[in-house]
Amino acid sequence: MRLQVVRNAVLVSAIALGVAFLGMGQASGGTKKATAIVPPPAFTGDQLDATPNGDWIDAFGSDFGNRYTQLNGINTSNAASMHTVWHLSLANLGGQCASSCSQSASGIEYKGILYYPSDNDNVYAIDAQTGQVIWQYSANLVPGTYVDDGGGVTTRGLAIGDGMVYLARLDDVDVALNATTGAVVWQTTLDSYTNGAFQTAAPTYVGAASTPEVIVGMAGGEIGVRGYLEALNAKTGAKIWKTYTVPGPGDANYGTWGTDYDIAHGGAPVWTKAVVDSKLGLAYVGTGNASPYVNRNPGSDLYTASIVAVDINTGKISWYYQTVHHDEWDDDHATTPILFNEYVKGKPVQALDIATKMGYNFLLDRKTGQPIIPTPEVPQAQSPNDNASTGNSLTQPVPAGQPFS
Repeated sequence: MRLQVVRNAVLVSAIALGVAFLGMGQASGGTKKATAIVPPPAFTGDQLDATPNGDWIDAFGSDFGNRYTQLNGINTSNAASMHTVWHLSLANLGGQCASSCSQSASGIEYKGILYYPSDNDNVYAIDAQTGQVIWQYSANLVPGTYVDDGGGVTTRGLAIGDGMVYLARLDDVDVALNATTGAVVWQTTLDSYTNGAFQTAAPTYVGAASTPEVIVGMAGGEIGVRGYLEALNAKTGAKIWKTYTVPGPGDANYGTWGTDYDIAHGGAPVWTKAVVDSKLGLAYVGTGNASPYVNRNPGSDLYTASIVAVDINTGKISWYYQTVHHDEWDDDHATTPILFNEYVKGKPVQALDIATKMGYNFLLDRKTGQPIIPTPEVPQAQSPNDNASTGNSLTQPVPAGQPFS
């Protein structure tokens, strides 16, 4: 089984830095003609699922999250000839929101235009040939409208579709911008930053839903926020469905938490991007840990430290797989799943891979959530008072093979 993964940052940097080398769009007289903005269409599920072979229409290249392109114009034989054509500092254009903020997002590219968010949730449309800023959206975040949960505040990307650019802001306002002008088409408030909730994940545009939608996630689990996924109408911003990743009274798996007090503390934040299989009609996310980390009552605390698959039209949980039971070590998911197709024992499998902080790769059937390689529950060492006081799990799932480092 062989996976080829290329970070989207590499592709976008190659577009920005390799323009002259590749000879793209050179106008007469030695000047580059400005690139006209072509609004992104209402992408179909097939377009979003496909491995990129030109434009980079998703924060991870495709809704499969594979971060891989079929383009081969830049390769080992000519990469040494590349040189900087232009350079642009987004921080100089809009300032930073705080000293702890960071730019964790690479851009989206469509028809020669780069769409980038900055660490303060400003958004820029940039001519990939010249580095010229065509338009800028300023979020104007007010100090105190974003939350630092101890790891720094960041923005991890955008989505495009239906002629718009989508942003999930740190202050829980989701925005759709006209891709041609940068004007606000709609904005929807999901939550209140005063509750500790915030958004850092890139939105996911879902063209295969019965109503094209944008899926976003809510973070803040370290602060006690009850994590959730929410789908918004891509054209209007109207709320379509909302699915909590910590069950409440009457929900399935509510009993995996020790007490109502535990559930009130929240957890299972969704701070990484959702990926989608349009044909199966499922969206997949990795969730964070419970809050607080330690001294919780016995229980597996679903759906923390889990892969959760939901129906794109209803938000109903189709399946889940927990990679760490009763996580007390911050071993939640810091990566997004990757979807791929493979043969296992001669049979085709629609697969999902999630790389974890423990150095394990969990390989699952993305239709059912069942492991496709041996993943036994392995007994864990216990101190005398573990299960009586803190409820540490007696076993943890461990996939076959050697951990990566």
